[in-house]
Amino acid sequence: WLALESLAEKARAGCEERAAFLAEILDLTGIPGADTAKLKVLSALPTKPLVQAMQLLTSRGTAVLYDKETQSCIARSHFLRLVDNMLARAEELHARAPLKQTFARQALLGTWSVGLPPKLVHKLMDHALAEGRLVAEGDGMRLSSHMVTLAADEARIREGLLQLHKKGGMTPPNYKDVLLELNITEKEASTVLNLLLAEGELIRIKDGLYYEKEALESILERVRAWFTDHTNLDISGLKSILGLSRKYLVALLEYMDNAHIT
Repeated sequence: WLALESLAEKARAGCEERAAFLAEILDLTGIPGADTAKLKVLSALPTKPLVQAMQLLTSRGTAVLYDKETQSCIARSHFLRLVDNMLARAEELHARAPLKQTFARQALLGTWSVGLPPKLVHKLMDHALAEGRLVAEGDGMRLSSHMVTLAADEARIREGLLQLHKKGGMTPPNYKDVLLELNITEKEASTVLNLLLAEGELIRIKDGLYYEKEALESILERVRAWFTDHTNLDISGLKSILGLSRKYLVALLEYMDNAHIT
């Protein structure tokens, strides 16, 4: 505090000195930093010089502005420490489920984020994404360094699931029949199936029915071509396009409706 008193005297001299003074105060306030109202009390600086000094700190990256409405800032050193805590949480999530490509954004929150303003948490995530340390995929997130590595038996299951569905083409087998042919249980196959779904290699049409991506894309291309000179599509129309049995046609129509394709 003696050092701050010395800086406070210099703070009257100019913007550089005021910025140094505020940087010390922000460092001492720790996490989650302070807004302009609090900084005004702590520094005893008038509003205009205070704002100018804060703008200088944020432009230099010494402080991070995370709430424009309240002008809340945090010292960069504390901000980066929180980023590291957040990424440690991400590593923990990957370690718990190594075969999952991503985790839910909400799952990234943990003890490290307790008591933090939501806008600061959002700023931390945006920072990690901008730096490429976190990657957003669909509704999930992952560390950029995370790669799913399958054990030998899991790799065998993956290849079996994929090949049997590719072989089925537009008439894929019932999932239970696939499990019987591969001589595995649903529990043994579940994590690998979820991985294939996350990768987009297989697409769930309904429970027990999965299409390989190229077979489904072939179907969708035919459906899109149909609509070049038709205004609607029903079971009989889809049958004329694909020549499939009713069990596939009904499932595909429901899937396309739910996916807002039709």
